[in-house]
This record gives sequence, C-alpha cells and structure tokens, in this order.
Amino acid sequence: MTRKDVIQEMTARTNEKYNEMLEAEGKPADKDKFHRRDVTAFFAALEELVTEAKGDKVPVPGLGYFTKRHVNARAGVMKGVAWEKPEHNELTFKVDSAIRNCEVTSMHFDDVYDLVDAVVDRFSYEEDKHDKNSDGDMPFVCVVAGYDIMRQVLKVMLEITDFAIGNLELLNAKVDGYDKEYVLTISPDCEVSVERCFVNSVPHPEGDYVYCYNDIVFVHGDVNSRFYIKNKNFAKEIIDFDFEDDEDDCDGCGYCEGCAPLKSFEIEIDTNDLLDILADVLR
Repeated sequence: MTRKDVIQEMTARTNEKYNEMLEAEGKPADKDKFHRRDVTAFFAALEELVTEAKGDKVPVPGLGYFTKRHVNARAGVMKGVAWEKPEHNELTFKVDSAIRNCEVTSMHFDDVYDLVDAVVDRFSYEEDKHDKNSDGDMPFVCVVAGYDIMRQVLKVMLEITDFAIGNLELLNAKVDGYDKEYVLTISPDCEVSVERCFVNSVPHPEGDYVYCYNDIVFVHGDVNSRFYIKNKNFAKEIIDFDFEDDEDDCDGCGYCEGCAPLKSFEIEIDTNDLLDILADVLR
C-alpha cells in the first residue's frame, strides 16, 4: 500500500470504529466525523514524535512499535536510465511477536561471526534431528537482511564453513536499483544461496516478499514488517536478531573496528563452481 492508500483506508476505518463507539453509547451516528486531512495530520504528528524520540521506540501496545531509520543518499543506473534517491529518514513499524502465529524468539549478537555461528549451529541441530527421525522434510535455515548486513554474513559463511555455493544474487543498489532485503538460504544438502527477498510475481506485479514455507528464519531488526505479516503463518520459526552495537552500526565501510575482521579472507572455490558463478553474473 502507498502512503495515499494507507491514509484513505485509515480514514474509512477510523470513521467506522468511531461510529461503532457512538452506537454502543446510544448516540447518533456521525459518519463523516474524520477526513483525510485528520489522518494525514496524525501521521505527520507521529513522524514528528518518532523524530523527537531520537531513535527510541514509540510503542503501540499490543501491536508493535514505530521507529525511524536513516537512509543514505543513493544513485545509480537502471536499464540505461540514471536514478537517485536523496538522503532521508523513513518511518518504520515493527510488528509485535505476540500477534504472529509462528514461534518467535529474539537474539542479540556481538558481531557477524557470532550470528553466523548461531545460524550454522541451528542448521547442524536440524540436520542431526532429521537424521534421527527422517519423517518429513528437513527445514531450510535462512537469514533475511539488507545488503550491507547480508554481504558480511555471506563473507563469513563462506569463510568458516565448507558449504557448497548455489545461486548468488547480491548486488549493491547502485548497480541495479534494488534496495530491499535479501534472503540467504542453507538447503538440506548444505548449499548456500542468496536471492532477493522482494520479487515481482503474477499475482503481485508491483512486488511482494517471498514465502519461507516451514523454514527457520533469522530476521534482522531493520527488515520491513511486511515480511513478518507475509510469513507469520508459514515460517516454522522466526528469530529476530540485532547486534549489540546496532545503534552505532556503519554502512559496511570495511575500515572501522566492527568491519575490520571482514576486510580480507581466503576461501577455496572449486573451479567448476567459480565458472558457474561467472556464468550467472554474465547472464
């Protein structure tokens, strides 16, 4: 939904709920009590409140919380056409785990290495459990995050494991204009793939988040709440994660203390795998 759609829907629903309250109190209806400008003013006030909160959460009890996310200026070329997005703040909403249907837990990690260790440990646990009881399919273990976090996760994953390399689709937004989240997947046959988490499809030509059917999904705190809404009835388990120093997190500069361990490393890639990767890139 666009901002305009949200305001229109909220105006209609606010009038509906207000009149339900009047009816319950035995008072006459007032069907046009609230107008679009009232809801527009509400969102403007909410954005101001979040901004004044200096990054702290503004809770909506029982539903979740609002916060702001700073987005740096970006520019690039897509299909031969130059594009740019100015620096700005976005109003974001995080859905409370209480209204999600799948099992949800929260974890905090010191750094990317700590996260990847936990992901690999969970994969090993699911693998052992499946070996002891082979009834049903073993769940995939996934990580969902934005580009800056995902590229670090992939680097460390390839550094500390001997997982095979599957399809890798991970590009900076400056290259193709895609600036949403990615999903890293470890399949039961120990193959790591990275793909876009937000894709176009026949029922949703404007784009929508992918389903993670019966998967165990580690989801970074900055991921859009639409991913949770889409997967709350389908994922086996969702693990919200953040890093202890997320408030001071950089954009993956490669030079600060947090990025230093990721500046360089060596991995061994089979020649055939390398050729496959290059072929995918050239495609």
